[in-house]
Amino acid sequence: MVDREALLEFLGISSGGGGGCTHWVLLDDLEFLSPVQSFTLAPDGYDFLRIEYAVIVTYSSGSNPYFAIYPNGDTAMGNYSNYMHYTDSSGGHQRLSNWPFPYPLFARGESLNVQCLNIGNILISLKNGIRRLFVNENNIIGGEYFFRAEHIAQWTNTSSNVNSLNISSQDGVLTGKVAVYGW
Repeated sequence: MVDREALLEFLGISSGGGGGCTHWVLLDDLEFLSPVQSFTLAPDGYDFLRIEYAVIVTYSSGSNPYFAIYPNGDTAMGNYSNYMHYTDSSGGHQRLSNWPFPYPLFARGESLNVQCLNIGNILISLKNGIRRLFVNENNIIGGEYFFRAEHIAQWTNTSSNVNSLNISSQDGVLTGKVAVYGW
């Protein structure tokens, strides 16, 4: 999986000295007690976001039980590319490109009417002039299934400011907690 300190240093946000990075500011501490199908975050001029989450995703119909992240609400698939590396409870180990999630992943469901716990964290680069990077370390526990994945995606729009991050699902709902930090 990703070495967080090395990634932060590469992105130019590590303190570089013995204690690691201490400049993150808590922007939002969300708790969804009732199921939601979408929510929006405002980066407020920060260059980087870190999102920590513990949510339960369920769905009762459809075939898209995942929550995706859409910068500025951009749903054009051609503006994204992604890569996923995962291990599952059956011993499966895969590396996939642009599947099963064509957009940056937030969290996902497992199967119809099964509560699926997602715990993880996401680093998002928001700087203008570069492709925006989304790195999600996602752990899932469903009915009789668990899944550990690293999902890396990029938004290829390099000119627009990121004014919002819409996190939504076509078929799923979630409850739980989400903490958002800015740098």
